[in-house]
Amino acid sequence: MDVTKPKITEKTQNIIKFYNFEKDVCILEAIKESIVRDIPQEGIEWHRSYGRTTKTVFLEASIIPFVDDCLNESPEKCQLFSEPLLHTFWMDCCDVDVYKTSIRDEMLAWINKLQKHSVNDWVVVVMESSDSKKGNKTKLLSRTSVVDKVKADFPQGLKNPAERCVIFSDATKNDAKSNELYQQFLQKIRALLSNACSRQLTKYEDHIRMQRENRNSSSWNFFDFFILQEELALAFEMLGLFDEALVQYDELDALFSQFVINSNLDEVPLWLRSLGDNCNVWHGLCLSKNVYIDLRGRIKNSESSLLDLRNYLFARQCDLLLLQNKPWEVATRSLPFLQNCVNELCTLEVCLVEGAVACWVFLSALEILQKCERYSDSSQMETYSRFTVGLWAYARKKLEELGHLAGLMPNMTHTSDCIIKVVALIAGMGQDPHS
Repeated sequence: MDVTKPKITEKTQNIIKFYNFEKDVCILEAIKESIVRDIPQEGIEWHRSYGRTTKTVFLEASIIPFVDDCLNESPEKCQLFSEPLLHTFWMDCCDVDVYKTSIRDEMLAWINKLQKHSVNDWVVVVMESSDSKKGNKTKLLSRTSVVDKVKADFPQGLKNPAERCVIFSDATKNDAKSNELYQQFLQKIRALLSNACSRQLTKYEDHIRMQRENRNSSSWNFFDFFILQEELALAFEMLGLFDEALVQYDELDALFSQFVINSNLDEVPLWLRSLGDNCNVWHGLCLSKNVYIDLRGRIKNSESSLLDLRNYLFARQCDLLLLQNKPWEVATRSLPFLQNCVNELCTLEVCLVEGAVACWVFLSALEILQKCERYSDSSQMETYSRFTVGLWAYARKKLEELGHLAGLMPNMTHTSDCIIKVVALIAGMGQDPHS
């Protein structure tokens, strides 16, 4: 069983939907802070769909107010996890009569609203008041009666009604019973979040599969599909499942390569042709997140060049490999990546100035080598060098090619024509992204 810890990004978060029934917001804010703090402290088993391996993940959560408008959003049109994963209804009531007259109708209206929008992941939380006295058996029994009544009032045909209602007890009261109830509450929320997350991912994967099947349609666009599947990769990365996030990028890599290969046989799609038309600079690969995030924006806006797309895709693959502490695999993938991209430029007949490809290869090779060496264990340098020797040789070959072009090799004259070529190449390389 793999045990992983998530990397939370700005783009993807696990969200518990919070329905504010209480009028005393200050109490609820304190409660929310403790829940958000304590949920990630323990892992939860995540049972995967399609018989895949069960893994343990550490979930982080944000609690936000209930807004009707979010129920109208289509999950296919928004980011994965932009919708709440779990809706919660909170009540502070230990009297059955008060529950019947003041709370039940509103709770049932809330449940009905969720069901109308096919929202199945919700739970009702019965709070134990912060001013409840320790050892007050009468109040505890009354509260238990309220819980039983809440469960009885749930709609007919509801699956696992007992799992839909939990007791929340403030752990700051520092007694064993309150702490036990609080830990049970956290474990239940973790389980509900995990199940909701699994259902959301399965639904999203099915949507991706359906979109991929339409790839031969004239209206299909690789850029849109790229962003769609990358959302799944970002979700896996957030959950700490770096290997599964990498699979998503590898699939996108293979899919794009197949389109390039098929371009020799079929009519070239407009989106693929635009990759060559936009190729007027040859910035080298950069493995700095601040730089490649800009490339994602170009892909999202269908404005990227072939080199932009390849640079971004490989940078993300490298990121995930390094998160798994596999710099040697980055080195292993690097030479085929560079050579494949050069071949794709030729296949798509992308017009670049003489020496531009050599500049891109040389810059990219050095970026990869410098990055990998910072992650490599010096005691394993001999093994590591087996994967980098080919990369060094390829970089040397391209540097020699540039030396001839610039007239800087032995027995060559550095003419004004060479200077013009060098100036043009430097302009296309852009500024040092690390400066």
